[in-house]
Amino acid sequence: MRRIENRSIFGCSKQIIHTVIRYFSFALKTARKQKPRFLIISFGIMRTQYIFDSENFNLIRVTTPTLQDFGILLQIFHFEFYKIENSWKTIIEKIHGISNNQEITILDLGANIGLSALYFSLTFPKATIVLVEISQRNITLAKENTLGRHCVYLYGAISNKKTRANLVDPGLGPDAFRVELSSDGSLDTFTVAEILNDFKSNPYLIKIDIEGSESMLFESHTEWIDKFPLIIIELHDWLLLNQSNSHNFLTQISKRNRNFIYRNENIFSF
Repeated sequence: MRRIENRSIFGCSKQIIHTVIRYFSFALKTARKQKPRFLIISFGIMRTQYIFDSENFNLIRVTTPTLQDFGILLQIFHFEFYKIENSWKTIIEKIHGISNNQEITILDLGANIGLSALYFSLTFPKATIVLVEISQRNITLAKENTLGRHCVYLYGAISNKKTRANLVDPGLGPDAFRVELSSDGSLDTFTVAEILNDFKSNPYLIKIDIEGSESMLFESHTEWIDKFPLIIIELHDWLLLNQSNSHNFLTQISKRNRNFIYRNENIFSF
């Protein structure tokens, strides 16, 4: 295994200490009968990471080439940024008449290197997960990290209309690429309605982390909102100051009778 990119001796030492702390935290919570589901058992300095799934007693291998990739792994599997509480799930399934054996579709918009899709596949084993990602590097890693899962991969940008787009790199790393619409762009765009038309099983969850493009996504043609019992979205006003980036989302969601729960970086709307 290779060391993670751009690691200093100090950084490597810090990751080793953090790994020991994760082990201690897992043991302590287990002793208190608050056992977390996942434990990242490998050191953050490595390119290849191993996650222990205590619920299924299973070891999962993923690839995180950079420090930012490893940070995403921590968010999703250590801090569980996308954890859906059982009480929320009960409400969703009761209101929408969803059974445990029902086939569902999950849309992962801004799939990055596939770690969120992997998390959702472990949470909903019968789901088909559609990953939309604008970076060829990221989608290649996503295919590797979700190998053997029920996943479909769309290389391109999500939009409120069919057009073309270009990838914009603001220099913040591989988890912060943005898009700019352009009629002669290099990327295809997909609409949510188009994707749903191609996948006939019941929409259940849509996760949206598209680095500010949520303003465009919720600008028009938002009928699809009502088809998803659960929306998980990260807003980016903190990144794009003085642009009212979340305005369109808040306008659309406020018209609907949905719960609105802010936890970690995400809003859970159901």
